[in-house]
Amino acid sequence: MATRTVLDSFSLIAFLENADRGEKIGAIFKRARDKDYSLFVSAVTWADVSQAVATAGGDGNGPKALQAVETLPLEIVPVDREMAEMAASIKMSTKLSLVDCFAVSLAKLRRATLVTGNSGIQDLKIGIDIELV
Repeated sequence: MATRTVLDSFSLIAFLENADRGEKIGAIFKRARDKDYSLFVSAVTWADVSQAVATAGGDGNGPKALQAVETLPLEIVPVDREMAEMAASIKMSTKLSLVDCFAVSLAKLRRATLVTGNSGIQDLKIGIDIELV
């Protein structure tokens, strides 16, 4: 059975910043090059990361960083009604950000493990596997 993983904003930003936790995400990207490994990010997460990269630092490297990520084996999943309604439901019952709710929703819909740096997600009973980085 194929391994499925969803990355949240924290995970992608850690990777782009080359933070210690980013090394763990780099290892996930290496595994994702295997044909039995699928790696996903929601379009909402991608928008959040794109905005964060574009406004960080102002050193002009934001677009280059995003172009580098685009070459990785990462599927950006569009938001549909089912995902949006699930994210809204999760938002109403938790203190998660709306962006995190979309990551959780995608993980639930794809029956995937969510890779996150948000330890608060791990404490919730939301029916998905969590890998904390």
